[in-house]
Amino acid sequence: MAHRVVTGVLRVLRALAPLLAAAPRDGAVPPVRSRRRLRGAFRRLPLIGAGWRRARRQDRGGETAPDASLAPVSSSDASGTDGVPAVADRPTEQAAADAPAPRATIDGEPAPDDTSASARHPGVQKSGPAQEDSPPDQAPDAPRPESVEPRHETADSHPADPEPLWAGRPPRGVAVLLPPVVSHDRAAIAVDGGAVGGVTVRMATVRGRGHMQSGEGRQDAFAFHTDDELPWLVAVVADGVSTAMHAAAASSEAAASAGRLVIDKLRSGPPDGPLWWQDVCERTAEEITRRTESLPPDDAAGRRWRMFAPGPPATTLAVLIASRTPAEDPRLFGAVVGDSRVLRLRDGAWSALLDARPTGGRGAGDERVQTLPQRPHALRTVATEWQPGEVLVLATDGFADAIGARSPLTLALGARWQHPPSLLGFLRDVDFRKATYNDDRTVVALWPENADTAVP
Repeated sequence: MAHRVVTGVLRVLRALAPLLAAAPRDGAVPPVRSRRRLRGAFRRLPLIGAGWRRARRQDRGGETAPDASLAPVSSSDASGTDGVPAVADRPTEQAAADAPAPRATIDGEPAPDDTSASARHPGVQKSGPAQEDSPPDQAPDAPRPESVEPRHETADSHPADPEPLWAGRPPRGVAVLLPPVVSHDRAAIAVDGGAVGGVTVRMATVRGRGHMQSGEGRQDAFAFHTDDELPWLVAVVADGVSTAMHAAAASSEAAASAGRLVIDKLRSGPPDGPLWWQDVCERTAEEITRRTESLPPDDAAGRRWRMFAPGPPATTLAVLIASRTPAEDPRLFGAVVGDSRVLRLRDGAWSALLDARPTGGRGAGDERVQTLPQRPHALRTVATEWQPGEVLVLATDGFADAIGARSPLTLALGARWQHPPSLLGFLRDVDFRKATYNDDRTVVALWPENADTAVP
């Protein structure tokens, strides 16, 4: 085994030598061939280490039989019984035929190469001729051979789990760290759905890979409101700004307050212009400020953004009002503050129904994106109609930014979301895998059909 370790180390050194020679002081890049040799050498190291550990386990467990010529011979072993010559005094062939069969167990465990009844029932000795590589009997206090450790399986590699939705170049693996406090309302994953009148609803939010790696909680939120006395349904999504204090509390309060305020105003009638929505945003901003002012300082934001002080609480907001029966009343009303969006999907093609991002805006961390509670008047509104066969999607930027022109994710979801998926299928689609898309994702989707009348 030692020669394998030495060979592997030499391979690494040989591949590393040209890199060290070319590691230039002028910043040149080492040759591609040398980099490939180095990667190949490092790939062999886990195999070499596994073989070395296997050999050590065999040595500690006594699986290698000792040299018979060095074992002491007692007087009872040196002579036969009733005049029968000793086994050692006979020819080799006869001795092998008459030698007693050793036990086929190792401290009560069957030998690795034994497939007889003793392998199926530990403790039963083998009755056939001895195997050449069968281990000798062990003392009761002999160390037990170590078991081979099972292969570590991640959430994405477990054979029982469905394959994730890969959308382009896969991201690198990251460690999943829990935040300091985990509760049911701020869990990493939340999903729900069902039927409301003639509409099928799916809602899901997932913690992004960036927050998994830093040990922070999810900073997105969604809400869904209906009232038996009203013919409307209200869907809301909010995205807390990561560079701000209390981002999770701000988004949670924005989604809950906006949904509640919209339902209250709908009792007097549907939206009749931008002023109707401005009142909702102003009162929502007041609720966000009231909620976050009572909270202690957010140490997590300060630790993550140590290059500069975190800003005041901030969140985006998107609200959509639709009829319970779109076939009879197709009216739609919406408002957006920030870079969360309202999208629509029709015949596999995506388009933006409402997008409040400035031209050239680059996300919630950019100063050109307006947020609550600082800018309640920086909103955009829409009043339109829900077309037959059209799927409406409210999404935060973690999902909406990935919907591009004929991207793999765009094409896949355009085909999969022609009809409402199951709850777990919808969650799987929202939690897609794509490199550089590490933000939280929250989606509320509405289908103008009732697909949940009978769930098996």
